[in-house]
Amino acid sequence: MGSKKMGLNIFRSLKSKSPYDWEIWHPNDLNDPRSNFNEWLEFANEHKVKINFFENKINFENSVLLSDFEIAIVCGWYWKVEVDSLNKLKYGFWGIHNSLLPKYRGGSPLIWSLLSNDPKIGSSVFKLEEGMDTGPIALQIAIENDSTSVEEILTRIEDCYKEKLSLVIEDILSDKCDLVYQDHRAATYFKPRNASDSEINFYWTPEYLHKFVKIMRDPYPNSFFRINEFKYYVRNIKTKEFKIIAKVGEVIEVQQNKFLIKGIEDYVHTIDIF
Repeated sequence: MGSKKMGLNIFRSLKSKSPYDWEIWHPNDLNDPRSNFNEWLEFANEHKVKINFFENKINFENSVLLSDFEIAIVCGWYWKVEVDSLNKLKYGFWGIHNSLLPKYRGGSPLIWSLLSNDPKIGSSVFKLEEGMDTGPIALQIAIENDSTSVEEILTRIEDCYKEKLSLVIEDILSDKCDLVYQDHRAATYFKPRNASDSEINFYWTPEYLHKFVKIMRDPYPNSFFRINEFKYYVRNIKTKEFKIIAKVGEVIEVQQNKFLIKGIEDYVHTIDIF
C-alpha cells in the first residue's frame, strides 16, 4: 500500500528480495503534484504485479475485508485504516513513518524534525493500531542530521530499508520479531503540512530562513514568497548586512531571476527564483 517515489523505491527492492506474491494498492493521489502513479503502473506491468487503484476510502476498506492477504506494508497512504480492516490481516499492517517514534506522530514528520533542528532524524516501521502512529516498532533507522539535502536524507533512509526491510518482514512472518513498545509519555504530535506552509516570512532570522529554504525542496512543496498576486519559488538565498531604509519584506531591486528583499535589522536577502 503506497504512493510517491519513496514507496516505489522501497517496493522495488522488497519485490526482488521477498519470495511472496505481492500486490500493489495505490490511493487516488492524481491531484497531488508529487503523484508518480504512472511509474508505479509501469513497474507493475513490467514485473507482472497486480496493481489496484482506489478512488476513495470506502472502496479501499471494502476490498480489505474481502481480501485474503496476510500482511501489508504501508508507505505513503492517504486514509486511516479502520479497526475492522486492521484486524483482518493475520500479521497486520506495518507502516513506514519518517520519524523516530514516538516523536513526531502525525503528518510531515521528517520536515518537522528537520525544522526543529534535531541532532538525529530517522524513520520507523511500526504496527498500525487504532491510535495515530502508536503501535509497536519493528525497525528504527537513525541517522545524523548533518545538514545535507532532504533528497539525500530520503535516499539514505531508502537505502537502509532496501537492506533491512525484507529481513524484518521475514521475522514478522515467523513470529521472531523483537518489537519495541513506544513510550507514549514521550510522544509528540504534529499536523500535516500543506503547500501554503512553505511560504517564507521575512521577519524570520537569516539562520532560520536559510534553513527553511534548504529543507523545503523536492519532494516536498518548495519554499516561496509572494509579491502582490504573484508567487515566486525560491531556488537559493544569500544574505548580507546592508543599511537601507525599507520595510521588512519590501523589494529593493529586481534583477533577472533575482530579487533583493529587505529582511529584519540590517539584513538584505538576495533570492534566486525558479
